[in-house]
Amino acid sequence: MHKYPWFGTITIGITVALVACQQSATPVPPAAFDPENATYTFDGRPITLVNGKAVETASGSEVAVTTTMFGQPMGGDLNGDGTDDAAVMLVRDTGGSGTFYYVAADINQAGLNQGTNAILLGDRIAPQNVETASGQVIANYADRNIGEPMTTQPSLGVSKYFTVTAGQLVPVQRLSTITNRAWKWIHTQMNSGALVSPKKADAFTVTFHDDGSVTGTTDCNSFFGRATVADGKLSFGTFGATMMYCEGSQQDIFLQDLSNTQLYLMNPDGSLVLQLKMDSATMLFR
Repeated sequence: MHKYPWFGTITIGITVALVACQQSATPVPPAAFDPENATYTFDGRPITLVNGKAVETASGSEVAVTTTMFGQPMGGDLNGDGTDDAAVMLVRDTGGSGTFYYVAADINQAGLNQGTNAILLGDRIAPQNVETASGQVIANYADRNIGEPMTTQPSLGVSKYFTVTAGQLVPVQRLSTITNRAWKWIHTQMNSGALVSPKKADAFTVTFHDDGSVTGTTDCNSFFGRATVADGKLSFGTFGATMMYCEGSQQDIFLQDLSNTQLYLMNPDGSLVLQLKMDSATMLFR
């Protein structure tokens, strides 16, 4: 991963020969690989940046849509051909209240640009940067909790992963950001405002493993199951558990909430947030 020092030198040579009144022309050199002067596709529509910017005005409209590059392109081999490509973050201002951030890639094809499709990250997020690592594009930014109004300052740290397949940028689903550690349940915040906390501190844990399996403990038993990440969502399969009975246990509530998980987010302080289906609640783990 490295920043590209985007610069270029253009030399124009003109040779005039007054021999038999003949004139020789210097061929125009091919365009150099430069993500700030590449074409990216937004919802099937190609947009070409010139020096990192494109301005569109629809026929009969006075509203201009501006697309610009955010931050620096980051270099790295994204298609396995041994040549550095680039990951980019792009921002589109549609002239209204929305400011939309995207991630894309520019593939180096023999020194020429081959921009990919741009994938939306969010509206009015707090962008940080893009990275390349192990042939993948990583977009880092802060977002809001599901259900929070757009006026809320983004505070949830998010890293999304992408790969280039057949010239297209596609999301990569992964659990590796939260695996191989025991996450302790701190509380569950209901959308009604109610707060459910464990009666026995440190008793409730969940551990994600690299193979997709999940293990954990409650205030009464240990449990096991599997987790799946697909289409940007996190879900659990059916849990199994040991069979000890404990009076007043919160185990059923805890496992039921886990079963209703729809996605996960990382807070800037490193804590884990599980968002439940229908935006009904959030579970906080540390």
